[in-house]
Amino acid sequence: PLVEDVPPSPEWHELGAVTPIEPKQRPDFPGWTIAVSVAVVVVLVFSIMNLLPMTDGPAGSTPGDTPGEWSLLAETPMNVYGGSEVVAIDTGALILQADATTLLTYEGTRSEGEPSPLPIQPGCCGSVMAIPIDERVVVIDAYQPNTWILDTGTMTWNEVENRPSTGDILGTTLIGNELYVVTAAPRVGGSASPVVVLDLMSWTWRLNEEVPSGISVGGVATDGEWLFVAGTRQGPNNNILSTSREPLVYRYSPSSGWEQLPDVPLDGQASTIDWVEGAGLLAWNYELEAAVLGSSGEWRHLDGVPMDFSECYPHSLQVEGGSIAVCRSLALFDGRTESWASIETTTAAWYDTHDNVLYELALVDGTTRLSRYPLQLRG
Repeated sequence: PLVEDVPPSPEWHELGAVTPIEPKQRPDFPGWTIAVSVAVVVVLVFSIMNLLPMTDGPAGSTPGDTPGEWSLLAETPMNVYGGSEVVAIDTGALILQADATTLLTYEGTRSEGEPSPLPIQPGCCGSVMAIPIDERVVVIDAYQPNTWILDTGTMTWNEVENRPSTGDILGTTLIGNELYVVTAAPRVGGSASPVVVLDLMSWTWRLNEEVPSGISVGGVATDGEWLFVAGTRQGPNNNILSTSREPLVYRYSPSSGWEQLPDVPLDGQASTIDWVEGAGLLAWNYELEAAVLGSSGEWRHLDGVPMDFSECYPHSLQVEGGSIAVCRSLALFDGRTESWASIETTTAAWYDTHDNVLYELALVDGTTRLSRYPLQLRG
């Protein structure tokens, strides 16, 4: 899915220490993430031209084998515009667009299927998101109950039961054979954050117990057992509707229900969370402050995220033993050393992870390039 680092506002707000920034339509969710320069929204249009395989490297080399280095997998002379949903799957980068569904494989080939039954809007700020699950991709719309499943092997679509609750999506996460979808609390006309669950065995939805306090802006994460939700409730003018600016934190399991954890000791105007194996619950905000909630049950402040300050809505990509922070640029957090490292990136690109490899779909001089970056976490 696409995350807009630049909010869909016609203009920027000048920021001070606590000045609100304009909210995006979909506060946080997993999947492909677009990282863009300030006030730049990359718009993508895909042609029907075939991918060109990458140039052969040195004899005996395998593209993308070196951890911590980018390698080009394929490129094609086509433009890439916002509004497309892009997810990394076993075989390549799957792109959902208004007029086609395209698979760009890691080997440099291309195949197409029918366009998404749910409308994919050109430009920024679409409401459709795609969640890859094994050989299928679940596609939902924030404001429509329809749920569609794409079989990536045959590139065919099947509709399943309608989702019982709609609204801006705070985040999604997979726990066992169930997909949890957390709805953001509306800024006007409501205060709840409903949770719905898709059973991946029966492809049926159920209403879950809602988050104890409504969360408008924040993030969703899991350690494989617990569902974590964190953030702040905000009004129509981006004002935080509580006496404290610190994000609330809750965790949930079917056997224990909801439990409140200590508030995140960071400003909650725009923040997110991720679960990091070996460290705990990682939180960071658009001011590039970071903290972790470990086994002690108390938050500890960390070094700041190593990237230039930018007005963005933070997003994290979960990887084994770490997390990738996405804003104007990217940074890798290592859970074993609790340290950050910058990742060199293209100015405008879509990013996703699969099997502990970071993938980049970038527009460079009118050419779309698919690259990979094996992650190296220090032991």
